[in-house]
Amino acid sequence: MSVVVIVGNNCITTKYKDICKSYNCKAKVFTQMPSDFFKKPLDKC
Repeated sequence: MSVVVIVGNNCITTKYKDICKSYNCKAKVFTQMPSDFFKKPLDKC
């Protein structure tokens, strides 16, 4: 399973990745998004 996490804090990026890894999931963590981020389909992330 893959997980997409959108957070505003760079300090907790590793923490989210570690949590997902403990559940055998892949995590993609975004802390700074491009302006058109929500216009893109999620299957291309």
